[in-house]
Amino acid sequence: MTEFVQPVSQSSLHLQVGSMNDVDRLSGSLQYIDHHHIPQSIIEDNTKKKEKNKLKKKEEENEKRAQHEREKEEKKARKQEEKQRKKSKIEQQSLSSKRIINTQLINKSKARIIMLDDTEELVDLSKDDTGKVLYNRVCDLMRLEEKDYFGLIYIDNENNRYWLDNDKRARSQLKGLDSIFYFQVKFYPPEPALLQEDIT
Repeated sequence: MTEFVQPVSQSSLHLQVGSMNDVDRLSGSLQYIDHHHIPQSIIEDNTKKKEKNKLKKKEEENEKRAQHEREKEEKKARKQEEKQRKKSKIEQQSLSSKRIINTQLINKSKARIIMLDDTEELVDLSKDDTGKVLYNRVCDLMRLEEKDYFGLIYIDNENNRYWLDNDKRARSQLKGLDSIFYFQVKFYPPEPALLQEDIT
């Protein structure tokens, strides 16, 4: 077997080999970076930044905490104020209801009525009730129809007896006396037998 060998051209034989000068020139442009050796100024700057960030974060946290405390105090104050307002309102309502009750007690009380058989009855007596109103209440209590034959008497401090005037206010006639009245017969009919026949 015959081998054919082709001639190599002259240009491919001339290898481009760089000289030592080229390497020196390149090495001058290359810099070796030592990652373990960081300049002190950069470290200090980073430390300051970290401390500044920590301080800022701490200030923000403190501000948030202070804001939360303020909100908590405001809420507490509002609750206290609302509680005080409710308490004041209840007290005011209580006072006004007491006034109403006291006024009602003053305006409306009970009159003691001593009957013919010495039994006692209590009848409502308002401040503005006339003698007639009080007398009608007593008659209604006894279901009395013949009202003209009876009346109410009151006794003053000197033991004087007075018929209660139907047209005047009952309380004004008492002039500070207790509301005690005596149910009495005013007069007898001329013929009681006829009266009994009329009723039956």
